[in-house]
Amino acid sequence: MKNALKTIIALSLATVVAFSLAACKNDMEQPVITTPEDVSNIEDEIKITVPLISIDEEYRDDMDALCKAYGYTSAKLNKRKETVTITTNAFRHKLAMTRIGMRVIKAIYDLEESKDYPYLVSIDDVNKDDFSSATITVKADKFQDLLPYVIGQDLMIYKFYEGKNDFHVSVTVKDEKGNLIDTFDYSDKDE
Repeated sequence: MKNALKTIIALSLATVVAFSLAACKNDMEQPVITTPEDVSNIEDEIKITVPLISIDEEYRDDMDALCKAYGYTSAKLNKRKETVTITTNAFRHKLAMTRIGMRVIKAIYDLEESKDYPYLVSIDDVNKDDFSSATITVKADKFQDLLPYVIGQDLMIYKFYEGKNDFHVSVTVKDEKGNLIDTFDYSDKDE
């Protein structure tokens, strides 16, 4: 289960990294953070290492120049050409986390419109402070436990880029009457 979980996380991360680099290249909606007080020290250096496979090939050749053009310090490929380390300051990281958070929230709420989960009644809550939990309402008689796993993976994407090495998330499932069906806890340490 641990290897399957890591594989799914890696595939999910590929999507977010592609979105992040695409956001650098395209003029997408920019979150607004007006004061440097939103971060402890705007000059603190932050490094995020991601698998090279998670970056679309079209961005690989000019990823360093592309990232520098949008205020990031650098994007460097390691010697074995397996991972990319993106370096930035705390302020840019905060902007990126806001952007990633908005995409994660959108992905989760888009599940309500999906025909893949006909038993989903509503997404009731997503903890937007630290992306550690979500609550959903389902039709109890048709419920399947794949949906909490999908939502858990979306929450873990945010946790990965946050850089705190705390991947624990939970998804609470309730029926239409508000009764608890189950709480699904996920972490990178699950076996």
